[in-house]
Amino acid sequence: MQEEPIKIGFCFALISFKKNILGEQKMRTKLICAIVVTPLLFVAITIVYNNIYRIEDATQLLRVAVKLSDLSYPIDPIRNPSLSNAFFVNNMYGNLISVSDSNEFEPELAESFRWEKNSLIISFSDSSIVNAADAEFNIKRSFLSDINDHGDLWKILCAAGESADECLQRIVVQGKNLILTAANSENLHMIIPVLASINYKIVPVAAFDSTDYKNAQIKNYEITSGKFHVKNDDFLRMFPNLNNFSKTDTVYSQVSIVDADSNNISSLIENKKIDVVSTTINFFEKDIQSLERNHWNLDKTHDIKITFLNFSEAAIRKTTVNERFLIARSIKVETKNSKAILSKNTEQYFQEFSQSYLSNEQLESVAQIQSAQLLENSVEFGAPVQERWQKALGHIKNLKVSKLNVNPLTAKEELKPDVFVLANDISFGVEYSQISHLIKSKIFKTLDKSENELISEYLSLKKDAQRVSFVNKLHYDVISKCYIFPIWSSPYVTAVGPGYASEMSKYNSRTLLWKIKKK
Repeated sequence: MQEEPIKIGFCFALISFKKNILGEQKMRTKLICAIVVTPLLFVAITIVYNNIYRIEDATQLLRVAVKLSDLSYPIDPIRNPSLSNAFFVNNMYGNLISVSDSNEFEPELAESFRWEKNSLIISFSDSSIVNAADAEFNIKRSFLSDINDHGDLWKILCAAGESADECLQRIVVQGKNLILTAANSENLHMIIPVLASINYKIVPVAAFDSTDYKNAQIKNYEITSGKFHVKNDDFLRMFPNLNNFSKTDTVYSQVSIVDADSNNISSLIENKKIDVVSTTINFFEKDIQSLERNHWNLDKTHDIKITFLNFSEAAIRKTTVNERFLIARSIKVETKNSKAILSKNTEQYFQEFSQSYLSNEQLESVAQIQSAQLLENSVEFGAPVQERWQKALGHIKNLKVSKLNVNPLTAKEELKPDVFVLANDISFGVEYSQISHLIKSKIFKTLDKSENELISEYLSLKKDAQRVSFVNKLHYDVISKCYIFPIWSSPYVTAVGPGYASEMSKYNSRTLLWKIKKK
């Protein structure tokens, strides 16, 4: 690209030399050279203009607040124990198929996709950021991962009794196409939502330490398929992958990550240390004045976030339903003054815009369950701020408040406290990727069936109405038996400072940095 102007200048200099020194008989050389050079000159000007356009776009530093205390390594699409991990994964890697802002499935890294009988054919162009081989590598890696929690693809693709190695033969590359073939046609509609989930984002093969997808680990975070990358494992700075941006995207020369949480976010805003607050951080009522005083604006999703109490399997075994309701209702009373902004009290996990929300009759039956007067056994409540909760719940005999020192979603069962607070996304439908996540995370659970039994039972149902009924029963059971206890529902919130505007999707919790526009 830099050589073309030199060649063009040399050619015109040659023409001038021939005209002045050698005379008019050499003008045919000028005509021929002009015919060749003019298109090249036009192309060169276009290339230079387009690159100046990109560079001019990429002049703004963006400072983004992220809760880094929740971040754990590696940063890997198949392992997302926190919103902070998901923040980086969503900005660094793309899906083959994504969910649009209107909640429709569309190609992202892929050029297109289509069905042929029992096969999903995903096509790539020469200009695609990743190719079919990258996609095959990542899907097979996710397929085999025990960490993957957003949909076991092998349960959809494989025939009964088929081994993992046999089933992997259902994922093949043919030219520029990746082909996934399901043994059971009734499960076909589950494949696309799974591929659009966070566990199935595509990491370029060159970023791994091995070409063995069974054991490969990400070693290079500078090679990514998304809009951004990081250098030297420094996650305090993110840089744009310019080739992955379109002209309608906002490009920043660098993104500076500022470590923040609910305790210091108002101070960072007041002192003008940040431009954006990501969805990894909760705002509370105390933050409203800082936001208003400094002319910040909020962009929010639908109410897709549920905050709830989760009882461990150990707690369920040593307490009665009435005892758990005593604990849960006491904690809910104490949380009424510390709710995240824009949140609403809720009695159920799935809300009305989903397919499996509880009926009025089901909710009334839960409300009629009587709480115990006291706890027979000592129960441990893992709290992020031990002193505050010890004071608030000290009147409940045998309820011990401890500091929550583990991530309860990823910790071994024996290390979890008896009860703890979680927050989770809900789906707008009953998607397999969501249901398997709820089951594998032990949010929707029973004591008489294993995770695999529950997932297999869901997959054995052939009609959507049957699946909705199955999920509704799980939903009702975990609440009526107080395995979980919903506290409130709320949107995810991105906050942007003066001079910025956000275009956040209403259907997912991602703060996508290229959708933060400079006014």
